[in-house]
Amino acid sequence: MRSDISYVGISTKIRGMQRKLLSSEEIASLSECNSVREAAEKLSESEAYRGLAERAEGKSLHRSNVEKLLYFSLFDDFEKLYRFAGLRQRKFMDLYFKHFEVRILKICLENCMGGRGDILGLSKYAEILGRHLKTDVIKLAQSRDMAEFVENLKDTGYYPILKRIEESGKGTLLDYQTAIDMKYFNTMWKLKDKLLSKEDAKVIENTFGVNIDLLNINWIYRSKKYFGLSERELFNVLIPVRYKLTKENIIEMVKAPDMNAFFEAERKLRYSDMIRRLRNKDLGLTEIYDRLLTSCYRRESRKSPYSAASINTYFYLKEREIKNIVTALESIHYKLPLRAKEVKP
Repeated sequence: MRSDISYVGISTKIRGMQRKLLSSEEIASLSECNSVREAAEKLSESEAYRGLAERAEGKSLHRSNVEKLLYFSLFDDFEKLYRFAGLRQRKFMDLYFKHFEVRILKICLENCMGGRGDILGLSKYAEILGRHLKTDVIKLAQSRDMAEFVENLKDTGYYPILKRIEESGKGTLLDYQTAIDMKYFNTMWKLKDKLLSKEDAKVIENTFGVNIDLLNINWIYRSKKYFGLSERELFNVLIPVRYKLTKENIIEMVKAPDMNAFFEAERKLRYSDMIRRLRNKDLGLTEIYDRLLTSCYRRESRKSPYSAASINTYFYLKEREIKNIVTALESIHYKLPLRAKEVKP
């Protein structure tokens, strides 16, 4: 992929923002705080999360509230870069925004299924989120039940698939989350070639393609090891997009009668050499896939530093940082030591 002169300005700005990401040591030090509030106040001292503790809108700063506020900091970064971006970069970012749609839908979904009408942090972003989602986000967050939640999404592309689950009367949180993820990845895959330049579409293909492959492998693995789904049920929860996996790869893993057969099928994948090297580092399968995906994003950014890859990789690394911070907060909440490998490099 070639670098493009139109991306020089925004890529330079992103490198400056990337330097503000927290180190593994800074994140690990949060776990030494005596409370989540103390950790939030410590985070507020950093440039990236300044004012975090003051933005709780009168709510208590327990773990789930801080987690939401952390994810909303992604929107701040998005708006900052969007104002700086040119027309071509905005086309890429408009499509990328669907990733944030998914995050908001899941927050609202968890509110609904947990019986909470919590709009913590959403009010600041309601207008821009509503513009993209084409729905009243505050109203969505305050849905009293799943029927109301789904109805509030009537004018969006998520409505048909969520309506089928709601009408079945058997939908679990995982069912709704899986449906949202499948809709998201399918939409991104279909729209990338229609809306983006050839070079920018390639960024989506190279990173989202690996992401989809690894998600499907991981879902097959977890389903077989923990959930005992039938072959039919398992095929239904997979994202119907393949990048470096073949149809035969998928079928062999799904039909594997036990975990030994699954690992035998895994050895035939194009990712097998990298998986084997990482497994020798005593990492679990989820951690292995996480490392593979991170390596993919970093590689794309190094290969073409002045391209859409810079935007794509920054938001991936920022969200990864937030997940690490949440892990540190959980260690405080549950009074457990934070192991070094839990803060992912």
